[in-house]
Amino acid sequence: MSGCIASTITGTCLFPIDMLKTSIQSYNDKNIDNIKNIINNRNYLKLWKGLPPVLLKVAPVNGCIMISYETVRYLINKHRINRN
Repeated sequence: MSGCIASTITGTCLFPIDMLKTSIQSYNDKNIDNIKNIINNRNYLKLWKGLPPVLLKVAPVNGCIMISYETVRYLINKHRINRN
């Protein structure tokens, strides 16, 4: 559960920065101009356009990663206790 929540918060906060980074990497001046127009026209919510599909992908994946991590950690600790 904590992995889902953490990835949702992180994804929401960093999405505009990631969108800008992707536009710069693609060397597409049209995308960069669109971002400048969004900021200049104070349409800040448009910076998060496309966020829901990203969250639908990221949150469950990170939740599964956290569950796997916790399970492996538990099994390793259990094995250590049984060895001693």
